[in-house]
Amino acid sequence: MNTVNGITNTSNQAQSSAWVAVKKIFIAVTIFAGVATLFATGGKFFDYVSSIGNYSQTAKLYEFLKWVVATIFIFWLINRTILMGRVDKIAKGMQVPRFFEPKKDDQTTQIVPGSYIGIDFDTGVIGVAAAYATGQNNKKVTYFECDLIETYDYHNDHLILNLRNRRVPSLSILVKDSQQMFRKIEQLSQLRAVHASRRAVEPYQTAKERFLKEGTMIQADY
Repeated sequence: MNTVNGITNTSNQAQSSAWVAVKKIFIAVTIFAGVATLFATGGKFFDYVSSIGNYSQTAKLYEFLKWVVATIFIFWLINRTILMGRVDKIAKGMQVPRFFEPKKDDQTTQIVPGSYIGIDFDTGVIGVAAAYATGQNNKKVTYFECDLIETYDYHNDHLILNLRNRRVPSLSILVKDSQQMFRKIEQLSQLRAVHASRRAVEPYQTAKERFLKEGTMIQADY
């Protein structure tokens, strides 16, 4: 019988501490830029108000509107970067004993646009998280058993999972190394006997029931 240790498990090299530091610096710089543009926009507004009735009124108005656009863009970027950082916290909160506990080499976080995928080789549960709920998968956190996967492929750094579920027929997940993650999905099929025994325990069944009620776990419907 196949065992977890008997599977050749290639490291996917989850993001290093250096990448985490770069991400935090990027978020800090973006927030600083947002505060700076907000003050600059306020100054341009007062310049425009003080120029009303003067020949420079139109020019001041255009200058003010340009800074408004810049401020909106910066704060949109702040929103994006904060959510990108938040996906790490979401991923950590997904860990559930005896249900979803992927090893470090079996999970990866993509800094942009903020996506996560983890594979628990013991239970065969795959966890996916995203900073934004997009497409047919309207949940930021999603669990499913590997048995749900009908076919799988990878293309342009995306791992593509076609699922036996009509509501979520397919997931396209941006990952660091789609070929390696493809291989990991392939390895899961050799561990069906292991998964069956690990899923029979009470902690697993309790967690599964809870996530099904919450709507964060996808089940096969055909």
